[in-house]
Amino acid sequence: LEIKNLYQFSKYSQACCSDGILLPLENMCGANVMWELDENTGLLTISGTGDMFDYGYVWDDASNIYAPWYSIKDKITDVYIEKGVTSIGAIAFASCKSLKSVTISEGVTEIGELAFSSCPELKYLAFPLSLTKINYNVIPDITLNYPGTKAQWLDLVNKSESDFFYRKVICSDGELLPSGACGEDLIWTYDYDNKKLTISGTGEMFDYSIEPDGFGVIDTRPWYELKNIINVVEIEEGVTNIGKHAFEDCEDLVEDKIPSTVTKIGASAF
Repeated sequence: LEIKNLYQFSKYSQACCSDGILLPLENMCGANVMWELDENTGLLTISGTGDMFDYGYVWDDASNIYAPWYSIKDKITDVYIEKGVTSIGAIAFASCKSLKSVTISEGVTEIGELAFSSCPELKYLAFPLSLTKINYNVIPDITLNYPGTKAQWLDLVNKSESDFFYRKVICSDGELLPSGACGEDLIWTYDYDNKKLTISGTGEMFDYSIEPDGFGVIDTRPWYELKNIINVVEIEEGVTNIGKHAFEDCEDLVEDKIPSTVTKIGASAF
């Protein structure tokens, strides 16, 4: 029986399989994954084999799918994901306000969307080399440790094809700041410590758009999740064009450095 999310599992009272009956259990967080919280120490242990369930929010509060420890999430200070577990579910540890450390064993291959979002006490996170996919996550306060090289990390992020914001990552051969493409030959880099966004390379920036839709705003800028913590924009020599809407609504922007090579500034760039 393959079940990827808790909604599927909650739709039946029991499953009759060829080798017996499978019942939903309160301490299940995957078809073959269990959780246990030691309330004396604050340690939440995830054990078993296979994927964790994905959790998530929907517009109807009554239909939200919360992790089973949601009601006691503020008691969680440490998370230990044992060997055998292969994924961390979406929203699994979001808003665990007291969470300070997470141990992820080798063998985990995927991090679900927003798995560690809004965890203000979590400042450091080590990812295993077995990781092959990171879904959309915003953790700008967290420094990551990755046992592979910088090239391996960039390959992982590129193959994941999801926006991923973090403070910095420490690889086996050095550190990397959050970065990405913003032109055919341009790269953006964000320095969290100095709250500075740097555009480097040669040529024109891409144009971007900020359009409302039925649920909010579609913002195509790669740094949109960082826009409210950008104090300085530094555009290096060689850049010739600043794209449309590039830095619009960056409310804390107090300084911009534009070189003489820039000959065109797009509409609503600032």
